Amino acid sequence: PLWVDESPLEIIDAVKDRVVHVHIKDYEVSEDSAYKTLGGRGIREMPVGDGSVPIAEAIRILIDNGYDGFFSTEDSTPTEVTEKFSRVVNIINKAL
Repeated sequence: PLWVDESPLEIIDAVKDRVVHVHIKDYEVSEDSAYKTLGGRGIREMPVGDGSVPIAEAIRILIDNGYDGFFSTEDSTPTEVTEKFSRVVNIINKAL
């Protein structure tokens, strides 16, 4: 949703009853980034939990609406793998 300048929570709410898989990734709107959204705003990948994506809130919406599937994550930032995993587990636990 951030790549097309839309609210992640509004999108999750709109599709919550059709979600079969969740892929977790985090971004931050950043004017100094070379990557641009559809509307021309700068955007860059962040370590999961450090960006602008309300991940725990999105997961909570899905769980409240019966989602019981898997979560995968992608984080290509230069963060240690164990820290990346811990971040994701903490965010999911926060949502529960």
